[in-house]
Amino acid sequence: MALVPKSAKELISDPALTYKTIIEPAVSTQTVIVWVRNRRLSASSKHFLDLLRAMARKPKGPC
Repeated sequence: MALVPKSAKELISDPALTYKTIIEPAVSTQTVIVWVRNRRLSASSKHFLDLLRAMARKPKGPC
């Protein structure tokens, strides 16, 4: 048994698996980004981090 994002169902198409949607209690998650301390980030990694920071600053609308 595992808790996975709903999008995982599209990636793993195994007829032996059963997927159930959790209705109650509501499930929420937090996402973090991790990198090795004292290591230089590549230019693409820096741009990706900038993009994530910009997205985190945007106000969230109703879901």
